[in-house]
Amino acid sequence: MKRRTFAPPLSPPSVYACLEREIGANALVTIIELRNKIPVDSFGGVFFAKSSRTDINRISDISGQRLEGVDLVGLGAGQAQWREFVNRGYSFFNLPSQLLLSANQNQIITDVLNNVTDVRSTPAWWGKYP
Repeated sequence: MKRRTFAPPLSPPSVYACLEREIGANALVTIIELRNKIPVDSFGGVFFAKSSRTDINRISDISGQRLEGVDLVGLGAGQAQWREFVNRGYSFFNLPSQLLLSANQNQIITDVLNNVTDVRSTPAWWGKYP
């Protein structure tokens, strides 16, 4: 059996989850991020809307709404959100009335606040307000 090698990347844990599954790679070290001086060892994704949108409380409530995020299957958070959609028989393509993608996290928050979009997709541990 031929041994495959590569230089390990310094990357988010979700990259190693993919590498482990696809080629059997193992992480040599783990970086634990600190948030407010507290170690964070997990993350996920959340959807949020303005508090005045009392009609949006569940994933199914995204039906017919404008959903905005950074990308479709971003590492970690995007994958967690995609899984929750699929587990309920939905996709980002058939549930919202419109899917908007923006590379600017702060702009997406502003878009929700200014009613440009109805729901925002974001990592659970991330949030920097403009």
